[in-house]
Amino acid sequence: MSMLRAFSSKCLLVLLVGLWLTGCTSTEKAGIVVSIVKVSATEVALTDRKVVLQLRLVNENLMPIALARTVHKVYLNGIYFGEAVGTKPLALMERGDVRYEVTLTLADAAAAARLREMLLRGAVNYRLESRMLCDAAGEDLYMLSTDSGQLPSR
Repeated sequence: MSMLRAFSSKCLLVLLVGLWLTGCTSTEKAGIVVSIVKVSATEVALTDRKVVLQLRLVNENLMPIALARTVHKVYLNGIYFGEAVGTKPLALMERGDVRYEVTLTLADAAAAARLREMLLRGAVNYRLESRMLCDAAGEDLYMLSTDSGQLPSR
């Protein structure tokens, strides 16, 4: 009986240590937060379909992350304006942030006119749905992020 009790005590101890270690080494990633810092075009021309956005990427993880490519669906005041693409490789240090420029391609001249009007009026709310390609030891992983806020006033 004492051998069974010693065995069950050891199993309970191993189980408790295992549960404690699992909690400490959670595989859940903190993520990357992406926000718009500014719209570089001071005046969007009616014929211009490309606008440069400056983004701020914040790595909330405890390890550095290398991004190969980013794609961001851009919504301004609830209206979808297109995808902003970043093709320049980017390194995010652990718990660090970096500014990153991406190019937003607008659908047509009407979208450029709407964007210009919004920027001239002032306060513009945005929502970004970001998909970032991360190279993790030769394996392609995609990280997703959704963020919203207000564009800084000029």
